[in-house]
Amino acid sequence: MVCSRDCHHLATATDQPTTRSLQSCSTTVQALEHSVQAEVNQLQQRLGRCVAVCQDKAQALMADKQDSVKAQALLDSCAADCAAATEAEAPKVFARLSKKHG
Repeated sequence: MVCSRDCHHLATATDQPTTRSLQSCSTTVQALEHSVQAEVNQLQQRLGRCVAVCQDKAQALMADKQDSVKAQALLDSCAADCAAATEAEAPKVFARLSKKHG
């Protein structure tokens, strides 16, 4: 990692500047990890909510005595749409992370 490599150039008779620099690098990495985890959690929650709606629609077909094959096809198609919509959000997530931590 460039940050920690640069810290070693600060080495003096006392290692306090190096230690502070390494702590700063660690804080930066932790902040990025937290941001990435938060974004991933949001995507997973959004996908889960979307798929739950798909399941509700498929169950409604079954409750109305519709064909189970149609219900499964609806669920499959709807879940695939959810996955595609979630995948389409990935570039936006990367952009937000880059802007925040770039």
